[in-house]
Amino acid sequence: VLYGVVVAFYVPLAFMVFESLRLKDISTGDWSFSFHWYTVLFQDQALVQSLVRSFIIAAGASAFACILG
Repeated sequence: VLYGVVVAFYVPLAFMVFESLRLKDISTGDWSFSFHWYTVLFQDQALVQSLVRSFIIAAGASAFACILG
């Protein structure tokens, strides 16, 4: 049962990552791997700033939890 739950969570995630790396040429129907959408994603400064802030908060919360034991 546990393996089924893990598969149910990770297969769609893996599929989304694969599809985000795939670039399809509409005129020919061919496809290749590309990081186009990731470059577009990280050009958004507000998104990058919020991502950095989230990592800082997560690191602080983890350190605080380790200190508390």
